[in-house]
Amino acid sequence: MVRTTTHDHTFSDVTIHAGEPALVVLAAANRDPAIFNSPDQLQTDRPGPAPLTFGHGAHYAWEQH
Repeated sequence: MVRTTTHDHTFSDVTIHAGEPALVVLAAANRDPAIFNSPDQLQTDRPGPAPLTFGHGAHYAWEQH
């Protein structure tokens, strides 16, 4: 997905300025081994940050429980 930023965002040492496009790769979401144990396994009861893949819409309410 390509999104256009509404305001400046800085990640590590990279800044994406307001109005610039950003490529969002959902296939890579929730797969950071520094944050998630066994990032390649589906674990619906995994503690920690809410999964980015269910961040909005019909699945969002499911993730809140």
